[in-house]
Amino acid sequence: MGHNRRIDPGITTAQHGVRRPIAPGMGLILWNRLHTCTACISFRKMVCRDNSAGSITNSFYSYQSGDWDNSSTWTTDQSGTFWINPGVPGSIDNVTILNGRTISINTNGKQVTGVTIVSGGILDIKSTTGHNFGTVAGQGKIMLSSPTFPGGTYTGFLASNTGTFEYYNLNGVGLPCLLPCPAHIYITI
Repeated sequence: MGHNRRIDPGITTAQHGVRRPIAPGMGLILWNRLHTCTACISFRKMVCRDNSAGSITNSFYSYQSGDWDNSSTWTTDQSGTFWINPGVPGSIDNVTILNGRTISINTNGKQVTGVTIVSGGILDIKSTTGHNFGTVAGQGKIMLSSPTFPGGTYTGFLASNTGTFEYYNLNGVGLPCLLPCPAHIYITI
């Protein structure tokens, strides 16, 4: 306690766990023993660095329809209107697919902390496998052409009147007996 930590040039905090102004009129910063958080330019999200591992947790929003692995698909702007801090979601990140956007996955093994698919948003997994989407929520659609269901916790997505699953192009491949039971499921043959 009481350590003076320099976070950015001209920005210091003097006490752990206390919110301090970054600069006059520039929002707040929170410092504690485990995380250093700094406000982004848009002031809509916090970027947190886990000091024990040196990793950064981001929340990515779909900027446009496109490939999951393409940084031009993602922004850190919650509205998805401005292309800010583009990147590709990693295992400790959260992802939100916004209305009118389709995100396609063309390679196996995607892993994130959480995925929210807003109504009108689509996550097309195609025939890829080995994914873990953490906590999945929203009212959008997950499309897949494989009987291998991606890992994750789908409680919020499977609730009544929420998410939709669409299986397509299965080409004679049977579906597993223990399919998730969403409010909406479509099978296109």
